Amino acid sequence: FRRPLITYLKGIIEEKQLWEICVKRTDDAFGFATETQQQDSN
Repeated sequence: FRRPLITYLKGIIEEKQLWEICVKRTDDAFGFATETQQQDSN
């Protein structure tokens, strides 16, 4: 390995956490829009 394996894994974990934060924010945005549409239909 050019870089230590631990450093490599640590980078992957950090990227995964950033990705999950982005996905969660997207889910929250879609969830908010979906809830608003459901309230309008009532």
